[in-house]
Amino acid sequence: MSVVLSSRLFPIVRLRQALAIWLVVYGVFASVGLADDPTAMLRQDWALAKIPSGNVWLVPAEFRLRFLLDELEPLERTILTLQRNLDQLVARNRMLWEENRVRIEALRRTMAEMETDDPKKRKIEQQIRDLKRQAVAPEDLFAVAAVRQRLIEWTNLRLRVQSIVIEIRALHAEMKEQYSRLATDATLADALGRLGSDHRLGPMRQGYRNDLKRLDRLERLVATDWLPVFRQSERVRFGGLLEDRIPVLFSWHESHEPTVLTANMVQAAGVQISEDAPVVVLTLAGRRLTTRRTPIRSLRFGAIQLKDLSVLVLPDDAEDLGAWIGPDAFTDYTLQLDPSRLRLLIASPAETADRRSPGMLEETFGRRGGSVGDRPQRIKVARP
Repeated sequence: MSVVLSSRLFPIVRLRQALAIWLVVYGVFASVGLADDPTAMLRQDWALAKIPSGNVWLVPAEFRLRFLLDELEPLERTILTLQRNLDQLVARNRMLWEENRVRIEALRRTMAEMETDDPKKRKIEQQIRDLKRQAVAPEDLFAVAAVRQRLIEWTNLRLRVQSIVIEIRALHAEMKEQYSRLATDATLADALGRLGSDHRLGPMRQGYRNDLKRLDRLERLVATDWLPVFRQSERVRFGGLLEDRIPVLFSWHESHEPTVLTANMVQAAGVQISEDAPVVVLTLAGRRLTTRRTPIRSLRFGAIQLKDLSVLVLPDDAEDLGAWIGPDAFTDYTLQLDPSRLRLLIASPAETADRRSPGMLEETFGRRGGSVGDRPQRIKVARP
């Protein structure tokens, strides 16, 4: 029996030996071939990439940087257009609201002087309804569906530009370090020389000075001391940037509740939740939830950055609740809601110390009425 098995296994053993020898020989020839192919060496040994229209070889950081710079230009135009359109919408609505309010009051006075059964009343009532549809109270504009949709688009574009600006600045520093290190690599210089005298190592532009100036302009456009704000499902909402990468739309807690993120948001930002993360039972939007507490490095809201925060991560079946944030995250800042201008204003203590004493700010958040809409409404924020 053993002789039979050996005879059957013998061809298999021979085949394996032949395959091993072939792999060794192939590896030797492949390495020789790679050494003879400078293009392959540049791509595999140094991860360089050649621009399509020239013979300049770029490090990965510059290749990514150039891609992002190309993406910025149309985004900047779109943001400016949206901002201008919304500013015009605010001004036009306010003007129409003031004009129509006077006309509505006049029509109501006319109706009051009519007899109860006067048939002209129906026509005047229709006129009043038509005037009300043309404009809303300025403090209610941020809750109008069509306006809200533009505000969401504007918010997301601002956050996208801000994340790109942050990434480009990091890539620029990384690019300089990579080129500095490769400048003294003799093997790399030899591989470039074998391709021809017109082949060279990047960067494409020395310093990218004009591009960095452009970043400064874009940063002033999106890293502002105010945020676009809107009302949706009776929640005041605004956007922030999680870990400098992920745009997040937050709902505002009117009480001192913890900052809440969804599992998908945390995962997209690359935050790992440890297995021994503390479990916290939370009641949110009328639902009792089991959450996990985890640290995050950064949340940006316009010009301000909140660092080293502790947040609660919702379970997978509560993704629909979205992200929430409240006063406890902004203890070093003053927040004012100005719905008539579609903005949430953010000021540091230094900017408001001459106007307010420390302590709990007056609660006027959520109040309605013509008199309130003409001035910023305060979101309650605890001050140290």
